[in-house]
Amino acid sequence: MSDSPDRQAYLHRAVRLSQASIAWSLLSGVSAVGVGIVVGGLSLAGYGLDAMVDGGASAILLHRFHAERHDPDRGDSLERRAARLVAIALLLISALLAGSAVHALATHHSPDATAVGTGIAVASIVVLPPLAVAKRKTAARLASVALRADGLITGVAALLAVGALLGLVLGPALGWWWADAVMALVAAAVLLREVRSIFGASAE
Repeated sequence: MSDSPDRQAYLHRAVRLSQASIAWSLLSGVSAVGVGIVVGGLSLAGYGLDAMVDGGASAILLHRFHAERHDPDRGDSLERRAARLVAIALLLISALLAGSAVHALATHHSPDATAVGTGIAVASIVVLPPLAVAKRKTAARLASVALRADGLITGVAALLAVGALLGLVLGPALGWWWADAVMALVAAAVLLREVRSIFGASAE
C-alpha cells in the first residue's frame, strides 16, 4: 500500500466515516430492533440489526484504516481480513432478512404503526444515504472492497428504513401488508450479491 499524502488523507476520512457510522448505529440500531420486535415491523427490526452489524463492520474498518495510517505495509493484509469479516456479516444479515420475509409473506403479517418507529425510519432515511455515498466514494479512492461493502450495508439500512416507513405508514392506510416483507427480500438479494462479489474478488 502507498504511503502518499493523498492516501493518508483518505485513510483519515475513512476513519471519520467509520466513527460516524458506529455512533449512528448505536443510537438508532438498538432502538429500532426493540420497537420493531414490539410492533412486528420486519423492516424496522431488520434495519436495526443491519445498523448494529454496520456498526460492528465499521469498528473492524476503524481498526483496519487506523492501523494502516501508522503502518502502511500492513494495508493489504488488513484489507483482506476486513473484507472477509464484512462479507460474513453481509451473509448473516441477508439470511436473516430472507427467512423472516418469507415467513411474513406466508402468514400475511404486517407491522403495527408507531410514532417512534416512524421517527427512526425518517431520521435514518435522511442520515444514511449521504453516509453510504461518502463511504463508497472513499472506498473507490482507497481501492477498499471492505469499505465498499460497508457502504452497501449502510445503503441497505437506508433501504430497510424506507421499507419500514412503507410498512408502518402506507401499509395500514393502503393495505400494502406485503410492502415491509418485499423490501426486506430486495435488501437480502442486494446483500447476497455483494457477498458473492467479495468472495469472487478474494479468489482471484
